[in-house]
Amino acid sequence: MTHRRLMKLHGAASALLLIGLLAAPAAADDTNTQGEVELGAIWFVESDPGDSAKFEEYRDVPSGLTLEHAVIDWWNDGQWHLDFEGTDLVQDDQRLDLRFGKLDLFKLTVGWDENTRRYGEQANQLWTHQGGGVFTLDDTLQSAIEAAGASVDLDDDGAWDDGTKGAIIRDAILDSAGIVDLGYRRRTGDMALEFTPDDHWRFGFSGQRERRTGSVPQSLGAYFFGSNSYSEVAAPIDYRTDTFSGWVEYRRKRWNAGARYTVSDFKTEYDALSWDNLLFLNDTPAGGSDVEPGVNQMSLGADNESEQLVLWFGANLPGSTRIYATMSQSTVEQDDPFLPMSSNALLGVNPLIVNNYDGQHEYDHWSVKISSHPLPWLGLRGWFRQYDFDDNSPIYDFVNYAEVDRSVGPSRRNLPYSFDRTSFGVGPTFAPTDWVRFGLSWEHEQVDRVHAAVEDTDEDTFEATLDIDVTEKLFLRASAATANRDSSHFDAEWHEESFPAGESIAYAINEGHREFFWADRDQDELKLMLEYTPVSTVSLFLEAGYLANDYSDPNSGRDIGTTLEVLEDRNGDGVLDEIDLLLAGREQDRTESLTIGFTWSPKDNVAIYGDHTWEREKWEMASRYRGVSLNAGTDSLLDDWFTDVVDRYQTTTLGLDWKWADGTWRLVADFAHSRGKGDIYTAYVEGGSASGNTDLIEFPQLDTEFWLADLHLTREIEGGWTIGLRYWWEAWESDDWQTDYMRPYMGRPVQDPASANSAFLGVDFADYDNHVLMLTAKYEF
Repeated sequence: MTHRRLMKLHGAASALLLIGLLAAPAAADDTNTQGEVELGAIWFVESDPGDSAKFEEYRDVPSGLTLEHAVIDWWNDGQWHLDFEGTDLVQDDQRLDLRFGKLDLFKLTVGWDENTRRYGEQANQLWTHQGGGVFTLDDTLQSAIEAAGASVDLDDDGAWDDGTKGAIIRDAILDSAGIVDLGYRRRTGDMALEFTPDDHWRFGFSGQRERRTGSVPQSLGAYFFGSNSYSEVAAPIDYRTDTFSGWVEYRRKRWNAGARYTVSDFKTEYDALSWDNLLFLNDTPAGGSDVEPGVNQMSLGADNESEQLVLWFGANLPGSTRIYATMSQSTVEQDDPFLPMSSNALLGVNPLIVNNYDGQHEYDHWSVKISSHPLPWLGLRGWFRQYDFDDNSPIYDFVNYAEVDRSVGPSRRNLPYSFDRTSFGVGPTFAPTDWVRFGLSWEHEQVDRVHAAVEDTDEDTFEATLDIDVTEKLFLRASAATANRDSSHFDAEWHEESFPAGESIAYAINEGHREFFWADRDQDELKLMLEYTPVSTVSLFLEAGYLANDYSDPNSGRDIGTTLEVLEDRNGDGVLDEIDLLLAGREQDRTESLTIGFTWSPKDNVAIYGDHTWEREKWEMASRYRGVSLNAGTDSLLDDWFTDVVDRYQTTTLGLDWKWADGTWRLVADFAHSRGKGDIYTAYVEGGSASGNTDLIEFPQLDTEFWLADLHLTREIEGGWTIGLRYWWEAWESDDWQTDYMRPYMGRPVQDPASANSAFLGVDFADYDNHVLMLTAKYEF
């Protein structure tokens, strides 16, 4: 935050404080003020690297003077009050809250939040942002790359031979690529005013503006298909969202009802992104009907407006029964213009049949909850929820479409996806004694979809819970749940509806693939929690959890990962072929966790605590590659493979809170250590081909480790002051083969020859090790 803006905020806070003091009735002379202000001075004793993006990924840790915290509470006998709270007031992750009003009459709140989001260390970008989301390359460089020969390493020295495309791209990045900071700042300001003129009515309105500015790594779609040229640029973002709400509520002794109306407006300064082709200066014929584009383009987002109406009602009924109902309806609309069908002048696509897309989504939600205690030992609850998402956007049949700006695809139709989700259930609880309580619940959920591979899904969930005060020293809580999701027929060719005249390549899809959310599922979950207090000074606890999901094919009932014999004409020759079809997709997943911990208070002024957590996540997947030959899909068992992924985490925390010398001295110490490891195992059909550019059966292990030590020694002195010395050590280390070797240019002969013509940002988080000293001074009044 700039000094000028900070002064404006402090000035506003001071002005409101003065207004509150002056507005208080003159007869109310007795006023009270209390609060605290905490200042700090930070030194980075050792910092490696000096500006770690990971260390400050979501926060700002400046070197120098800081204003850590400020709280002011003021009130008087006339029931006027003013409260101010601020955190990290001179940093880029600050939070300010101001509340002013009169008890049982009105309340004004004003807030300000901002934080940072960094995506990695400083990246290098060869493209120059010309503004408006347009990224260009130097024409001379493009011409030189276009005229150069293919990337080769004939002398086998591990580098592209001089004068080839790869060598020119590599040297250009080393010599002229600019450093670009990846990240954005989010700033949110809000205000709300609420009136309570009597015991029954409540009125209010609020407004909020959120702004995000900066850049994000943009690789989605940044790919020139024909030349295998990948391009990654720092896409600019400038989002602004304005939200306004008004509400009213009427309350009686036994019932209440209310309504809220909200409107929101989202705008972006960058709705499109375009970038130059690294290999071609201009649109160039590529053979046949293909044309290599000189520029690629994509949409980034669309301005939109939304409105929402929420109604609620609650009532206390006889028999200790409470009913609560809510209803909401939301509409989101946008009418932004389409991008041109293609930026490739040689492609020859037909004009768009409409210039703007008048899109509209509608969200409807109904909810009714009932809870009752007809008997002291019996509790009942029931619920009904309905959520409808209706995409009322128009459906258009486009004559053709540009396929990555290189070739022309056949006619295409957009398919607005919609769904309805309905759930209802009941859950009785029983308390036969004052030390036992157990409950049962059943919920049924039904999902109906439009334009999806599975249109209807039903799921039933049963759960049992048990709480037992075994003794005064031992408490046990356990729960078990099981769920079964059944889907209607799975239509592997559901997407063909979006091709009115048929696909350009027949039989290209993998008909055996089942996304996990479109597969039948059996789920089991167990939870256990124990608290044991053997003596008054010691408390022990244990928490454990287990979750298992198994997936199967909705059509045959067979488990995902097994094969299914089918008779189909797969190659279009009119003859039915016998195919052993692999049911591909998520086979199963397992999550296990265990936490043990303790607290020990040998004396009233000492507390020691700690815990250790083990976590394990495992999932298995069956996959297959389906090739295309002569415009027809091919099937071979040699193209099947299987993947097992296992992630393990261990986290340890220890803490100490010690006071002595009648509480004037205090030491708070916290330590945390966390380590995560991930393994990926693959298995291929004997004689089959490995996936991609590697034949690895076991990938290098992922290993991430985090340390934290925080010691804060404080001393209370006369006059309301507390001074302190804080030592803060934080370190993070990651061995990740996916990102550790990321560089702005990845086209190395021995690393990834297929990326010889590509340029990436080189985004990665470097390991860090920071030792920080901080002096603190807190004044309480």
